[in-house]
Amino acid sequence: MEKVIPRWEWRTFSPAFAKAEARIRQLGEPLVRTASETYVVSLNSDKNTRIRHGVVGIKRLERTDDHHLERWFPILREELPLRRETLDDVLAAWGLAPIPLDGDSITLERLLDEIVRPHPRLRAVTVEKERHGFRLEGCLAEVVEVTFDGVPFRTLSVESEDEVRLVSTLRDLGLDGLENVSYLTALRRFLGLVGG
Repeated sequence: MEKVIPRWEWRTFSPAFAKAEARIRQLGEPLVRTASETYVVSLNSDKNTRIRHGVVGIKRLERTDDHHLERWFPILREELPLRRETLDDVLAAWGLAPIPLDGDSITLERLLDEIVRPHPRLRAVTVEKERHGFRLEGCLAEVVEVTFDGVPFRTLSVESEDEVRLVSTLRDLGLDGLENVSYLTALRRFLGLVGG
């Protein structure tokens, strides 16, 4: 995997973001991207697993600072079909032991149908996103229309490699008093796995 500089991340979920969204959208035309993804939530692990465009990506929470910002670090990025040894790494990230595999590799369909969906400790969620991205004072800001298994939500995020700059930007936008909710936390709440 190429060298990755982890970013500090802040995200919240709400039907509307009032003045903060209006200010972000004043920056000009956004970069609009759509994505259809599958997230896998493990009851045994705090790792964030996303499958997009035929690639399995797993991140771990590296640190949470005094302002509740989170720094996530990629620990795996592999194209499907997954090789036997890579599947073992994925299962380990989910807090599971290796399992027998018929063949030398496994496709996305088999991964979901044979391992994830039948497993009592794993949950798969289809996540559709329409992402509106902006650059703001050295940060990346994004307003996302998102669905979890067809249920609509809205989320706003601000990210930066510079922790101090991110804190200042959140304060300027009036967002610093809101809860930071990662996709993993939001998905767990959606699935009824945690309170809130």
